Amino acid sequence: AQASALAGRIDLSRMQLDPAELGAFTIGMPDAGIPAAQQGTAPLWVFVDPLCMECALLLGTLDQAGAAAHVVLLPASGDKSLDIAQRLRCAPSETTAWAALRDQDWSDLPEPAAGCDKQPLVRALITARLFGITAVPTLIAPDGRLHQGAPSDLTAWLAGE
Repeated sequence: AQASALAGRIDLSRMQLDPAELGAFTIGMPDAGIPAAQQGTAPLWVFVDPLCMECALLLGTLDQAGAAAHVVLLPASGDKSLDIAQRLRCAPSETTAWAALRDQDWSDLPEPAAGCDKQPLVRALITARLFGITAVPTLIAPDGRLHQGAPSDLTAWLAGE
């Protein structure tokens, strides 16, 4: 039973992931500017594709709940998704990018500037592959539990119920 419980988990504490390296949006955390290793509450990790409607609904739920999360763009649905992810990554501000992602409205996002660092998107795709993430949204709870798709009750899922 213990082996089964551990098989579907990712030990995030041992991975030492840096959300900035993956270009993550950090939401719901009062200490967002502090390195993850020094923060009090371990956040949820959420991998989303910018064109995924289920992802957008989940992001709205996270935003309303004020859940502490690192939201990682995973442009997995093709060229348009990659283009939008690059525009989000290179948006004039994180606030503008987060609003565009949450609302699925790309009209105010400019084309990426020539010097915009797109490597975090590459690192996010590699990390997702290493974790075995094959669908979006995918959530990783602070205790390492994985969930593909949006949980029907996010609060209960986070509590381990």
